[in-house]
Amino acid sequence: MQQVPFSISYQINDLFEYSEQLAQAFGTSVQNGILLYPAEVAIGCSKFFKINEFISFQLAHFRSTTKIEFDRLPSFNNHITISIQDFTFAKCPKHKGLCSEILIDNNSIGSIQCKSTSIHETVLIAPDTEIKVIFVLLKQHWIENVLRDETAKEKFYKYLGDSKANLRKEFLTPDQLKLIFEIFNHKNDSPLEKIYYESRVLNLLESFLTDVLTKDEADNQFLFANVEDIKEIQKAEVFITNNIDKPFAGVDYISKMCFMSRTKFINLFQKVYGVSSFDYYQKKRLNMAYEALKTGQHSVADIAGNIGYTSVSNFTIAFKKEFGLLPKDFLYKMKGQGVSN
Repeated sequence: MQQVPFSISYQINDLFEYSEQLAQAFGTSVQNGILLYPAEVAIGCSKFFKINEFISFQLAHFRSTTKIEFDRLPSFNNHITISIQDFTFAKCPKHKGLCSEILIDNNSIGSIQCKSTSIHETVLIAPDTEIKVIFVLLKQHWIENVLRDETAKEKFYKYLGDSKANLRKEFLTPDQLKLIFEIFNHKNDSPLEKIYYESRVLNLLESFLTDVLTKDEADNQFLFANVEDIKEIQKAEVFITNNIDKPFAGVDYISKMCFMSRTKFINLFQKVYGVSSFDYYQKKRLNMAYEALKTGQHSVADIAGNIGYTSVSNFTIAFKKEFGLLPKDFLYKMKGQGVSN
């Protein structure tokens, strides 16, 4: 097995204990809740916050300079981790071997994931990858002390205890994307900084948990993508992603490529990704357009062409339907805020 230049194994019991473990592994220290990464590992930092005795969170924004492995060992508690990730929109994190091992590179997609700390997970980050992650830790007594609805408690315990459940949301809503954008583009170093971050993280947390706990199970397809299903359908997702700038290949072609009947493919893809294969193709390329427009460096016409739209008008209609804003207005807004990469 090829050795990873930087690797850390750890358990999650307390987020501030984890920050000290991370600092020790890096050969640095945590100052005022901020961990600066050494240049030989990454450029950037992590900030750590505690909201109350049940909730703490980490804001990590860095670009890796080498391959990094984070090996999270199972803990003896049942704390809950929620990772809100804003990666470049292109490909989903690729599962290698066991589904608990995830490779993240600049082709990874934004998502929200929820797991128990008792589950083993290995995350591999490729070199030169920009990472933006909001990592929330809910202590195990959070469910009992915060959730007042018994049905919601039972549902949450059921999801966390089901090894085949995958509490994951692939596509973030415009409101969720807006909150993440505000968090990672906040530059006002003021006494209100902690309140600024806390309010937005709590809004994101509420948004995700509302989906998980208040909707009927039949409406929560993204919760039930089990390990076997993910492995079987992943080749279809990879094919769609690799051909995102081309016309959609069609369900018949892709299902045959996966050696599945049309019906099985349609049902399985919907179960794993929560949308049809065509809607996935549409959402993914529109999210790619969103990311490109966010830089303020590309024209609407260029972006439309790069993701396979032959008509700027059709692109404009699709973008507004997805994000509630015309692409030219979104571009103007980004340029007005002085956003660039």
